[in-house]
Amino acid sequence: HASGALVCVDGVAYSPHAALKLKEWDVDFYGFSLYKLYGPHLGVLYCKRGMEGYVSNQNHYFLDGLMPNMLNPGGRLYSSVAASAGVVDYVEAVYKHHFGKTDASPFERYCKVFELFGPHEENLSTRLIDFLTSHPRVRVIGPATGDRCIRCPTVAFVVEGAESQGIIRQAAESRIAVGGGNFYAVRCLESLGIDTKDGVVRASMVHYNTLEEVDALCTALKPLVS
Repeated sequence: HASGALVCVDGVAYSPHAALKLKEWDVDFYGFSLYKLYGPHLGVLYCKRGMEGYVSNQNHYFLDGLMPNMLNPGGRLYSSVAASAGVVDYVEAVYKHHFGKTDASPFERYCKVFELFGPHEENLSTRLIDFLTSHPRVRVIGPATGDRCIRCPTVAFVVEGAESQGIIRQAAESRIAVGGGNFYAVRCLESLGIDTKDGVVRASMVHYNTLEEVDALCTALKPLVS
């Protein structure tokens, strides 16, 4: 902003793990996916009031300038839009379970819930990363720490001398589901010297995962990374 630039944030990886304080951050645009935030398969674009003129029409010419229609070329899937309210219902249910009925505002309740999620997710991430970094054949992508101020509990890694896709298949035999591939980050993997077709192994954790599940993941991975 100080240099006259606009700020557009890709928050898809961050949104499931911490409260989005968009006004406090003073971002101009913030995009994320509701399905990452325990909702339906919809994309969300926050646009600061007054910034509409910086986005171009994606719809019929006669809808130019009419937000949000101009950014929905295929129209809205109404069932999914209605289901989006379930995200709020879920956050409210978690808040009520832990804090009961209070006078906190909806945004304050939302923030308190994610304050609960953060330390637990950090423990999950730390348990997995400590395991991975104890094996010299494993290369963790990104900072090798579970500190939630540095990374989210989504951990990608490769194993020297092993195919990522093979690790994923063998983990599945132990009833452990991990993702794999390039996750559309082809340029990133190319820069890191990683085969973009084989990709990385990725373990994604959120607040409803448990340390016992992480231990099961480590147990399944141990013979594959040793």
